[in-house]
Amino acid sequence: LSSSSAASDVYKRQGQLYDVPTRWSSFASHLRLSSVRAAVVHFESEVHLGFHNCSPPLPAPEMAALVRRVRKEATDLVPRLLVGLEKGSVREAVREVEGHVRELAYKLTRSNEGNVRDHLRGERERAVARDAAAVENYMASALPVTTPALKVWGKEREEGLSAAFQRQLGVYKDEGKYLSEWRELQSQSRAHTDRAREANAAAVSHLLSTAESTCLQVYEAALASGLGPDLPPILPSVLESLHVPALGNATGACMEGGVAGGFAKEGKFKATVASLARAALAHYQKVGAENSARVDGRCEQGRTAVRNGVVQVLGLDKNKKKGGKEGERNGADEEALEEAVKKAEEVQRSFGEMVTPLGSTIECLSHERRLREEVEGLIEGAREGVAAELKTALHVPLQEICKVVV
Repeated sequence: LSSSSAASDVYKRQGQLYDVPTRWSSFASHLRLSSVRAAVVHFESEVHLGFHNCSPPLPAPEMAALVRRVRKEATDLVPRLLVGLEKGSVREAVREVEGHVRELAYKLTRSNEGNVRDHLRGERERAVARDAAAVENYMASALPVTTPALKVWGKEREEGLSAAFQRQLGVYKDEGKYLSEWRELQSQSRAHTDRAREANAAAVSHLLSTAESTCLQVYEAALASGLGPDLPPILPSVLESLHVPALGNATGACMEGGVAGGFAKEGKFKATVASLARAALAHYQKVGAENSARVDGRCEQGRTAVRNGVVQVLGLDKNKKKGGKEGERNGADEEALEEAVKKAEEVQRSFGEMVTPLGSTIECLSHERRLREEVEGLIEGAREGVAAELKTALHVPLQEICKVVV
């Protein structure tokens, strides 16, 4: 009985010793998994904490440094948690941690890169908005300016904007998005400059157009000083003497002496002066035509008056009663006719004095030719009238003589 009990104890002890390795292996496996999980959780939480709440986001080098540091902490944690286990088991746990860490590092790095992209885009958009507001203010208060001044302003503003972006965000220069956002900033900044350039061109055009209108009015006033409905017409040479200095003043001192003079080197300035000269010339031609019509009217009046005087001297006024005042010519008196012709020629010559100083104009010369033809016709008509009267006067005596002879 005693031997049977002893054998049973031996069997029990052997069974307990047989179970020890299995329990230890299970414990070691659980411990390894726990240490791997703890190391991975430590890596994920530390890295996430290191960049997720960071503002601004971490640059790529700092993110990489954070990942390396926490990766080392995670892999170093495993041996400390697995003290007493076999080295092979520890190395396996470390490799497992490194595999998880690589996946998490890639995921967390991409997440940080997304934060960086959002930050770069946001800063670029804010910089562009500030630049747009500054350009709007400049266009509202400073325009127009000369082209060189606008170029200097645009260059300084664009370079300043780019430099500020680089100073503020240069830590992200190794990021792929940095270069694209910087280029987009430059592109939009140049677009703002182009918009200001277009607005300035319109402002310069308006200023020069206003100056042109003002100087044209100055020119017109200078011509009007010698012309007008209450003033007599003038010689073309006198009109030209008003036109030449007035045009020189309008295109010279008037344009260059005012605000527009500051834009004398602009291409539009020369075009505006040329336009002003064309407008002044058109006005000069219009005024010249109006003055010519007035000259013609004045000369026509003189011609009519002289012709009427000739008609009266020659006694051709049909409204005049025969046998007028003493000393007037008898229609049949040839000597009286010749005297009247001389007086008619004197009256004709008075045309020049009557239209002085316009006698040399084309209009007056034309009327003078017509007057000469008209006077010649009137004299010829008067002579024909005298001849007819003489013939009538002699006709009766001749008939009487013929009767006597017969």
